Amino acid sequence: MSGKKVFSLTKLNTSIGKHLNKVSGAFWIKAEIAQLNFRSGHVYLEFVEKEGDMIVAKSRATIWKGEYQVFEHRLGELLFQVLKQGAEIIAEVEISFHNVYGLSLNILDLDDSYTIGELERKRKLAIEKLYKEGKVELQGKLKLPIVPQRLAIISSAIAAGYEDFMHQLKNNQQGYKFKIDLFETAVQGDKATSMLIEQLKKIQLSNEDYDAIIIIRGGGAKMDLYAFDQYEIGKEISKASIPVITGIGHEKDETIADIVAFLNLKTPTAVAEFLINRVYTYDQNIEILLNNISDDIKDLVEDNRYSFELQVAKLFPKFSSRIINESNHLKLSYSKIKEKSFSQLNRNQYQLSRSSDYLRSLPSQLKYSRKELDNYLYRIEREIKSTISSEEKNIELIDLKIESKDPQRILEKGYSMTVKNGRLIDPNSIKEGDVLETRTKDHRIESIVKKIDKLM
Repeated sequence: MSGKKVFSLTKLNTSIGKHLNKVSGAFWIKAEIAQLNFRSGHVYLEFVEKEGDMIVAKSRATIWKGEYQVFEHRLGELLFQVLKQGAEIIAEVEISFHNVYGLSLNILDLDDSYTIGELERKRKLAIEKLYKEGKVELQGKLKLPIVPQRLAIISSAIAAGYEDFMHQLKNNQQGYKFKIDLFETAVQGDKATSMLIEQLKKIQLSNEDYDAIIIIRGGGAKMDLYAFDQYEIGKEISKASIPVITGIGHEKDETIADIVAFLNLKTPTAVAEFLINRVYTYDQNIEILLNNISDDIKDLVEDNRYSFELQVAKLFPKFSSRIINESNHLKLSYSKIKEKSFSQLNRNQYQLSRSSDYLRSLPSQLKYSRKELDNYLYRIEREIKSTISSEEKNIELIDLKIESKDPQRILEKGYSMTVKNGRLIDPNSIKEGDVLETRTKDHRIESIVKKIDKLM
């Protein structure tokens, strides 16, 4: 051995361990997490310190299960943002040395204030980056349909906020129906952000023509919102061609998802109420429009009714004159028929008398002449009946014409006639205070003119 003093590796490590054990107590250190692994409730990390891109120090570290449960209870969802690759933390550690596993650090505590401050700094940088890239304004340029009823919901099916949203939407008082597709995701935990982004992409690639994307969760502490407070989720929302509405359920704090979304509301219930009210407003506007159209039609009918009554008033004197002329013509025709019939009868009687004398003077021709006389009388009678029947038909036709133009018949059809002092009125001669009489089929209505408005 040439006088050299040689130690076994065990002795060397034991000696190192003894010297390190003299370093008592715990230390606060600042380091970057280069790697981490969760196993059996413990967390195994590798700390590094860099100068630029060069690693100048490296050490293994462990968070034992008991300490991890304390951190998890204290920090909630924030813990997943603290313990991730690339994060810089301030931790209280104690030195541990093992002959086999070598030097490592046991993590006893974490500096929450530094960690939260660091996360807030990164959050502000993410928001500034989104503004600088023009991504915050993109959703605001989209248009939400007037009646948004086809909805893509991103949430957890077991989240209380999702249940509140569905209850409010399905039990609206107006009975409006919405088509809802749930794209299920975790809303907290280390995988929540990536799952949210995956579902946003899935909706964009879907063949469904959605009116809006609704992102909801419901309640929780601020530290539980970090899945919605990442640059990546803001970037993905800004890329969506469909309006995104958030109802993450936190009254005081606004996440990056809220900032970039088309519309952010405080709670899932508020989102449901917004959608219902938007449909209700459209429904009310349609009802008002229909009422206006109905009123316009009524006004148009009333205007045309007045115009028709005016035309009837103008034409009535002409009808009356025509009726009188037709009546006089009928009387004249009747007189002519009567006169012609009596003249024909007188002539026939004269011929009959002469025939009788002739028959008495010629007894031998009585039988023959009698027959001729009967035939002649038959022809005369038939001619008279035919003439009278024809003229009676003409009289009936004239009666029908007269009856169809009778003012009373016009009134029976639902029209009315307004007169003044027994004469049809001239609208231009009417003045306030005049007494008018309106005639319908069954009534006579007396009215006093209080006001005259010209419609045109």
